[in-house]
Amino acid sequence: MPEAEEQIVVDGYIENNAYPYVVLTRSVPFFSEIDSVQLRSLVVTTAKVTVTCDSVSEILTLQPNEKFFPPYVYRGITFKGEAGKKYSLKVEVSNKVITANTSITNKASIDSIWFEPLKDNDTLGLLWMQIQDNPNESDYYRVLTKRKGKDSNYIPSMIFSAFSDINFNGKLFKIAVYKGITDFSHPLEDIYFNIKDTVNIRLSTMDKESYNCWMSLQNEMVNYGNPLAEPNNPIVTNITNGIGVWTGFGSNYYVYTPR
Repeated sequence: MPEAEEQIVVDGYIENNAYPYVVLTRSVPFFSEIDSVQLRSLVVTTAKVTVTCDSVSEILTLQPNEKFFPPYVYRGITFKGEAGKKYSLKVEVSNKVITANTSITNKASIDSIWFEPLKDNDTLGLLWMQIQDNPNESDYYRVLTKRKGKDSNYIPSMIFSAFSDINFNGKLFKIAVYKGITDFSHPLEDIYFNIKDTVNIRLSTMDKESYNCWMSLQNEMVNYGNPLAEPNNPIVTNITNGIGVWTGFGSNYYVYTPR
């Protein structure tokens, strides 16, 4: 089987009231054996990364970030994200020009948050949140969580991390919040919060193009290893001449504190 052409992988976003953030790596063939040394070699640290908004452009600066892997990120310092504005990304590296466009949508708000234990377990359970959806537009959501004292970063769950308002447009609805996954060896066995967890929640909205990317990735993660799932579904990308996603997020942050 011929190996796929190496591509630049973009993981980038700009959030309301925050500077742009971009991580770049190189793709590897599906059946490659990867160790920690090779993983570090896949990080792209020599690119010219430019973000533009309203004819104002900034070349992002490469900075170390040991809280994440890859441990390097391109960050901006000139302008922060604003709702209603469009942001273009341009990456120049290895004689390639990779581009993408996104916009920051209006923020959504959580009306209430509560914990419900499992029926047969009074220690583990799910968080639930209630949201009033905007009836005047189609909304696309993404949810990440960070447990106080346990998680160093915000983590998406494998279930309902990305969802749309197709079934509850304009309604007051509730949806379960599952714990973010860090151990992918048993991903569906570790999706519940402890009743004592203090949980930071990030509720974001995004445009439809970004939602399609995140939803396809979420579906692939959920279906991985499922013999009944449809195989070889491509991950959707909004990147031209590369793969990955460049997203504008309209975000609100909340803290759930156990009673």
